[in-house]
Amino acid sequence: MTLSRVSKADRLRSAAESQALVRIKRSPRNADRVDGIVVAVGRKWALMANIGDGGFFEGLVAIRVKDVVKVKKASSFEERFAQTQPEWPPTAPADLDLDATAGLLRGISALSPLLAIEQERRFHSQMAWIGVVDEVTKRWLWLHEVRPNATWRKRPLGYKLRQITKVFISDRYLTALAAIAGTGPTLTLKTSAPGTEGGGAHTVSLDYLPLSDHAAVAAYLGRYRGESRITPAPISRWS
Repeated sequence: MTLSRVSKADRLRSAAESQALVRIKRSPRNADRVDGIVVAVGRKWALMANIGDGGFFEGLVAIRVKDVVKVKKASSFEERFAQTQPEWPPTAPADLDLDATAGLLRGISALSPLLAIEQERRFHSQMAWIGVVDEVTKRWLWLHEVRPNATWRKRPLGYKLRQITKVFISDRYLTALAAIAGTGPTLTLKTSAPGTEGGGAHTVSLDYLPLSDHAAVAAYLGRYRGESRITPAPISRWS
C-alpha cells in the first residue's frame, strides 16, 4: 500500500513509540530495504537504529520520509535478540536536525569518524560515498572521501543535497574502514602576522579540520603579534 506523506510520518512516529523492529520499503524501486528501530522523525528525514542480520546493532541510518512506501513490523527473533544488547534501548542523539538535509549532515557527521551517503534515484546499483564532511552549504555537501583501500582522496568532492536519499554512520564496515584509514588528510594553513620574521608568513600543518573550525585555529594562532589571517590551501572548489 502506498502511503500519503502525512500517513508516512504518522506510521514512522507510531513505530518509534512502540520501539518495534520494522522493515521499511522505500522508493525508488531499486532502493534497499531498511531494517531497524525508528528513533526520531522530522519533516524531511527519519532516523533509525539500523539492525543487521541476527539482531545486531549497525549504527544509525537516516532515510527520507517522502521515500517511505511501506512500514511493516518484523516477525523474526531479531527484535528479541536486539533487546539483549548493550545498545538497547536505542535513542536519538540530542538536537539532531531532521527537518533539513543540511542540518542532518552537519549534526550526524559529528557523531562518527566517517559518514556514508547514497543517491538511489541517481544510480540504480547500490553505491555509497564515504568520507569526512568538509562543508555543507545550502545546496551542496562537500565530502573528503576515503577509498575502499582506506586511502584518502586529495580533494573534497561535491554532491547535491537533493540527490541524497540515505545517510548512515557507525556500522561495522565504516568502523573498520575508519580504524585503518586513520584521521583525514593533512590540511595546510598559511598564516600571516604583522611584525613577525620572514615577512610575516608562516605555514602550519594540522590534522584535517572542517572549514567551520578555521576560526578556532585562528584563535590558537593569535599568539603571534598583531592580527593573524588564515588562508586555506586551495581545494577543488576554490581552484
